[in-house]
Amino acid sequence: PVGDNLFLAEFGCGADRDRVFDREPWVVGKHAVLLKKYNSDFKPLQVRFDRMAIWARIIDLPYRLMNERRGKEIAKPLGTVLKVDADEQGRCWGGFMRVRVEINVEEPIPRYVTVFSSRDKSFEWYEVKYERLPLFCFSCGMLGHSFLVCSTPAERDEDGDLPYAA
Repeated sequence: PVGDNLFLAEFGCGADRDRVFDREPWVVGKHAVLLKKYNSDFKPLQVRFDRMAIWARIIDLPYRLMNERRGKEIAKPLGTVLKVDADEQGRCWGGFMRVRVEINVEEPIPRYVTVFSSRDKSFEWYEVKYERLPLFCFSCGMLGHSFLVCSTPAERDEDGDLPYAA
């Protein structure tokens, strides 16, 4: 321990450390454990834990957009794009494109991405679903609490759904 709810972990080798970061997000109960790579210049109490890597699925993209190059552009609104899950030729397969992004945990998570279609001269919206999402508020879109204790509750729509409901 190096502070209140702050810990320093040491690994036997770089491969172990990389495996821990590659499998983020880590969760205790339903709460996210935020990680930061150690730098000996850090002062433990001044480290900001405001980012988390997570896999996101962009649902039902047209095949013409299902490739690594386009995926890096399409996923930018979600956060820093770390990886697009693609084959050796850079193609994505299936009903969604899977991207690893580093999100800012101090902002609401995006529920969709938009893509401008030059063919139709319009924007198309595509739903985003996150894998292994920690405790999340379906009202305000923030991580760390549920809609039952949200300090900024949103209005329900005409169907009674909250803004971030599935």
